Amino acid sequence: MKKRVVLAVLIVIAIGISVFAFVNPSLQSEPVLAKGAGVEVTVKRFKDAKQNLELAQRMLAVEPEARTDEELLDQILTDELLYSYAKKKGVSIPEEELRQFIDEQKAMLEDTDQVEMAALMQERIRLTGMDEESFWQDKATVDGYRYFITIGKLTELLVKEDIIQGGKFAEFQKKLLQDNKSSIKVNWDALEKS
Repeated sequence: MKKRVVLAVLIVIAIGISVFAFVNPSLQSEPVLAKGAGVEVTVKRFKDAKQNLELAQRMLAVEPEARTDEELLDQILTDELLYSYAKKKGVSIPEEELRQFIDEQKAMLEDTDQVEMAALMQERIRLTGMDEESFWQDKATVDGYRYFITIGKLTELLVKEDIIQGGKFAEFQKKLLQDNKSSIKVNWDALEKS
């Protein structure tokens, strides 16, 4: 049971920080905060990620992590680079597996004794403006879980291919960002103007 709760925490936080903002289609008129190396982060996505992080910290009564805007952007860029890398490596998620995973997460949140986790997810759903059933069927939610699972499967593939060993995924993430950061242009003025 404890493993299930930890998994739920990781999923909610990962989705809250990285995915809900990611899956909303960007409009061409949205200001871009960072672009390059095959990835793009809009100002809206950055602001949504920041808001989601603050919401998760507040609702889960977690000690707020002192994170600068640059550190948050680096995390978003890292997630984007990982997702892009996974797609290039051919990682894909069959629809049946994706739907089963979503159903398991939904059931887990309904059955959990972790009131804070359930409340956080309910607040996320409320903020979307959808009812619960619509939320779980929504393309943005489904794509968000696909994004999350894809990065998880990339980790498994990298271990299998002996590109990383054991707990070395964090090092791989840092290197991936470091190798691509010079080709990513960041426009902090776009954030200040919005």
